[in-house]
Amino acid sequence: MNALIVDQDRDAAESTARILSGGGFRPVCLNSYDDALDYILNKEPAMVFAPAFCASSDISVFISKIRSFDEPVKSKTPVICVSSVPMEIFFDSAAELDIFGYIEKPASAPEVVIVARKAAYYIGGLQ
Repeated sequence: MNALIVDQDRDAAESTARILSGGGFRPVCLNSYDDALDYILNKEPAMVFAPAFCASSDISVFISKIRSFDEPVKSKTPVICVSSVPMEIFFDSAAELDIFGYIEKPASAPEVVIVARKAAYYIGGLQ
């Protein structure tokens, strides 16, 4: 299963990619939310590991664009927010953003793989 990693920091993206690859996923590193939206829209279903902010946008705009896709499987793409800010400080409520998961940096390998496996199980139930 594909796991999209959106991060402008190439080292961080490649580190997460190695963890996901070791967990049996096919990581795809992308530089922007727009690249991820294009991938989700034109390729097979995937989960997305994304930062809270990327270039000129934030994760809430990114998620709202995904949720507006016509195909149910694509519109329900699980988005996992990856940030160095503790979740309780950054978000009043993760549910308001409709994120699948939240990983605080630095992320541990087991944490990344566990969240990815939960997302893969979720995606499998949608198809």
